[in-house]
Amino acid sequence: MTFEQTNVTPHASIAPAMSAGASTFAPLPPSVGGAADDAGDILGSIAPGGVTDDRQPEFRGQGTPGDTIVIRDNGTEIGTTEVAEDGTWTFTPSTDLLEGLHAITIVARDSSGNESAPSPAFNFEIDVTPPDASRLAITSVADNVGGVTGNVASGATTDDTHPLLSGISTGVPGHTVTVMVRDAAGTRELGQATIGENGQWTFQVDTPLAVGQNTFTLVERDAAGNETMPTGRYTVNVVTDKPSAPVIESVFDDVGTPHMLQPGEATDDARPTLAGRAQASHTVKFYDGSTLLGQVVADASGKWSFTPLANLAEGAHGITATSTNPLGQTSEASGSWNFVVDTTPPAKPTIVSVVDDVGSIVGNVALNGTTDDARPDFSGKAEPNSTVVIYDKGVKLAQVQADASGNWSWTPATALGNGVHAITVTAVDKAGNASVASDAFGFTVATTPPGKPTIVSVIDDVEAITGAIASGTTTNDAKPTFSGKADANGTVIIYDKGVEIDRVQANASGNWTYTPAKALGEGAHSITVAGADQAGNTSAPSGAFEFTVDTAPPVLAQGGIYLSYAHLWYWWALDIPVAENPGVKDAARVVIRYVENNIEKDYYLQVTEGHRDGTITSVWRDLPIPAGIPIKVAFEDAAGNLTAFVSVPVNKTSHFWAYPAGTFGVFEPVEMTDDNIIDSPAQVYTESDETFIARLGFADRLAGGADNDTFMKVGTGDTVHGGAGDDVIRVHSGDFAHIDGGLGIDTLVMHGKAMHIDLSALGPKVQGVEKFDLGSGGNTLALSTHDVLAGGARDMVVADGKVQMLVNGANGEVDLLGGTHGDDGWTQGSNATVGGVTYHVYTNLAGTAELLVEDKVHVTIL
Repeated sequence: MTFEQTNVTPHASIAPAMSAGASTFAPLPPSVGGAADDAGDILGSIAPGGVTDDRQPEFRGQGTPGDTIVIRDNGTEIGTTEVAEDGTWTFTPSTDLLEGLHAITIVARDSSGNESAPSPAFNFEIDVTPPDASRLAITSVADNVGGVTGNVASGATTDDTHPLLSGISTGVPGHTVTVMVRDAAGTRELGQATIGENGQWTFQVDTPLAVGQNTFTLVERDAAGNETMPTGRYTVNVVTDKPSAPVIESVFDDVGTPHMLQPGEATDDARPTLAGRAQASHTVKFYDGSTLLGQVVADASGKWSFTPLANLAEGAHGITATSTNPLGQTSEASGSWNFVVDTTPPAKPTIVSVVDDVGSIVGNVALNGTTDDARPDFSGKAEPNSTVVIYDKGVKLAQVQADASGNWSWTPATALGNGVHAITVTAVDKAGNASVASDAFGFTVATTPPGKPTIVSVIDDVEAITGAIASGTTTNDAKPTFSGKADANGTVIIYDKGVEIDRVQANASGNWTYTPAKALGEGAHSITVAGADQAGNTSAPSGAFEFTVDTAPPVLAQGGIYLSYAHLWYWWALDIPVAENPGVKDAARVVIRYVENNIEKDYYLQVTEGHRDGTITSVWRDLPIPAGIPIKVAFEDAAGNLTAFVSVPVNKTSHFWAYPAGTFGVFEPVEMTDDNIIDSPAQVYTESDETFIARLGFADRLAGGADNDTFMKVGTGDTVHGGAGDDVIRVHSGDFAHIDGGLGIDTLVMHGKAMHIDLSALGPKVQGVEKFDLGSGGNTLALSTHDVLAGGARDMVVADGKVQMLVNGANGEVDLLGGTHGDDGWTQGSNATVGGVTYHVYTNLAGTAELLVEDKVHVTIL
């Protein structure tokens, strides 16, 4: 395509060739024809340079039909629109423009993409911030009517229904101030004033103010239509007739116990002080019935007070008041304030009884007697409906109300101190008159508990292992005999894990013994004792004697006996839990039973090689049993329980049988070599921090040491015994054989996904673990109050005396199980922060167990 251009002279020139459909001519520069505000109270066109509170105003203009109009705000494109067929265009921003100055320019873009030069800027300001109302106020209300003129203070009275209001503001000159008034008919607009220089303004009230209270408020509006909240409260009282009756607001008794009298109340003050309100500077006169008592002048705010010059007589009184203005106009009488003058004190009260309801000795406390109840119950007689004030050696303790028959009772809210007390009471009637004090009731409070008893010995008398039980060991005697020392003739209370199980009496020498009438349950026990004296005081508990009752025969696992051609040889390995005493010996032994000369005999192989590394391995030994004799073998655990006997033929093969978890270690099957040496790959702990890794597909037994150990990949069939440190046990599946955290504060980490561990269902398979970490695999932990009490630690993270367990996790679920007792349920309390982590705190209904769950873990109370 080519173009030809012709100038004003008839000469032609030929333009360069261009491709068809292209144009290089830019559209004519457009212009912004205007902008419109359709938000707020002020609507309509926005003048160039104007102000608006519309953050999405509509822009309009003209252009070439079909062209695209590109709209820019301060050079930034905010949208486009198309010119209509009639040559007009409009544009409304889709998002709010920012508050402040704006410069809108546009360019026209034709269908070929050519853009015009930018239009001249359309400048305006968006203002959505209300004016500053911090100084907006009425400074004066000018009264120009009657004999008293001038400024009417806020709260004062005026007879001018058209006062002149003046005020100040921080507003820009030209802002408007709308004056509102609230009277008995409601709130209405009085009119508007324009702010002048220095923020000052005036407003002449044209519409008469209503009689009564008128409260003015102000609203300032700027040029954009933004308004302040109503402010500048200013109240005047319009009175156009005779004074209104004064109001008696209070009657104050300042005799005895000072207080405000209620209408109809009795008082011991024969000259009470009356106070109230009337019109400013009016004279207020007071009458008792028709008798004038005196008069005062109300102050500028209408307040007045009056005290009779002479005592009022005993009996009923009805006080009224009138108000007289400076012109001598007198109001109607006020309402009557009635009260009774009573200056006669009550009769002397009495203390009838003091009752002890604490400890083993209860009932009436004798005068000058002794009690272990630091909060005994007192009762007595006084004037009906009087207030009884209780004193101890002249020091006020409390006060109570006597009933209509004159009976009163009181129990101290806080404990009385140990020592001698002398309680007296006085009676105070409704008028405030106090009686003389009662006779003193003397007594002594003695709450010092007896000495802490001790557990000296615990004896096992059940075969096969009998004798003294050491604390921290195991016994098969579910009814062992306890003995110890206590205060002479005192009562000894026996507890198991803090729960009382029985009481016995110490003899005159302080010796006591106890054998449970009912067998103790299988598992761990922690026995403590406390002493109780004849007054019922209870001592602190003794140190705990801890042991485990195990009456079940050992569970068979894996081990070995080797029989040679001519002699019987043996080998075994046993795992010993960590003990504080490095020299502790495990009591387990192998029992070999055989028949010789028609006599059944038992031969015992005692385990004596105890080592700190947690493993006991026997040496090869020649047994005094003739070769070729059939034998039976069993294992006896530390508690004296036997497995079933296993018959062992005499040959040169290895024989493996089970032995008790928690006593005997787990080893891989091994073969005998020609030199009779057995290679055992058992894992044992060392003296420093170690990491133990369980082998997948093997039922491993891992044992920790004295420091902080980590156990990893614990799963199917694995057994873990933590040591004395704070151990971490990472579990990949829930079908492990047994986990015991040992001593210290130990943590079980659920390292798998969608795992579910139910501590109540697992029972003793999980013990000695105080903390659980659910990880991030959506794992679930279920537990009950019993699980927390059995596995937690007292005051572990919060010092409140409760047994605590802690659960962490990036996600997951904790199910709180109920129990068989009413106090096994759970309640959620306030949150706790431990180490910068927020925990939800759950407490059992008995208040003994506490579970802290990280706030990322969901908790369901079942």
